[in-house]
Amino acid sequence: MPVPFLDARLQDGSLREEIKAAVVGVLERGPLAAGTGVLAFESRLATEFEARAAVAVASGCDALVNGLQAIGIGAGDAVLLPALAGSGVLTAVQRAGATPVFVDIERTSALLDLAAVDAAVVRARASPAVRRVAALLVVHLFGRAHDLVACREAAARNDLLLVEEASAASMARSGGVRVGTAGAIGVIDFAAHTSDLAGGAAVLTDSTAMAQQLREACDGAGTRMKPLVAAVQNRALARLEAQARQRFVLAHRYLASLFGRRLLDRFCPLDFGEPGEHVFQRVVVRVARREALRSHLAARGIGTAVDYPRALHLGVAGGTPLAPLGAFPEAERAAGALLALPAWPGLAPAQIDEVVAALADFGAAEAAGG
Repeated sequence: MPVPFLDARLQDGSLREEIKAAVVGVLERGPLAAGTGVLAFESRLATEFEARAAVAVASGCDALVNGLQAIGIGAGDAVLLPALAGSGVLTAVQRAGATPVFVDIERTSALLDLAAVDAAVVRARASPAVRRVAALLVVHLFGRAHDLVACREAAARNDLLLVEEASAASMARSGGVRVGTAGAIGVIDFAAHTSDLAGGAAVLTDSTAMAQQLREACDGAGTRMKPLVAAVQNRALARLEAQARQRFVLAHRYLASLFGRRLLDRFCPLDFGEPGEHVFQRVVVRVARREALRSHLAARGIGTAVDYPRALHLGVAGGTPLAPLGAFPEAERAAGALLALPAWPGLAPAQIDEVVAALADFGAAEAAGG
């Protein structure tokens, strides 16, 4: 039974008619009304994510760049960020004019290791290129939220602004706080949820004055979200929580099935965290022979993904390394071992069983020396 990594027809198909109606509505209302539609979408975003204000932006990178600049991050500033994350996070820090300072990750969650923040601050302050260490940028990977109480404490202890890249964990909570709202700004990239439907992103903030400044800056730079994109994402927004609940069920079926087949040692899922902290944008396992396993699964028609094949400090797309090999060992190990399994809303239980059966066969072959 083929199991694609993502079936966009099922994930987005039920939205198609709603999206068509939304697009037609924007075209019929004209440009003036379309602009008010973006403002209405921002108001709804703020309500859904429990922020005081939201600003809709063209892309996730634009949102993070503009958000960092809005809180005063620029040349001479250092921003702490995880050594394992999407390359767009590093690009945004650099585009804002700041110096990236990497922090290793926790092995069990793959999230930035908050216990390593203090040492990273000391290291950054010793650099002649750094005027001040300004911000701690945490990335909620794979749908798992950071411990936001601990994030706030680490930032406050070192006099840092807290910034959240919360795209993958939208709708998750930690310590009763919605991700994206714990710090100075939070960024949500909608491409993490709606495949290729429209894209777009948002900056969340508790400062209405900052939000207005951001709108004006984005309008001037041409990076504000377009009305058609806002109309599409407005329809998709209502489905985020329902999709998170579906992925929760899928992830726990994987966990139960792996446990039942005694495969957890060989295919170890990342830590699920406390209830509500994980919305399972990905179901990720740590494996020893990843490429061999991917080939085995592909031969059975099972799709997989490697989201972060290279730790950020080792250079992006063949770029110059920003720190030597071995500087952040957990991030380097994770980049070579983490594998995302199919887990999209609409995935059938029988398809999960097919994936786990294929994992079991691979494990059996390995144990037999195959």
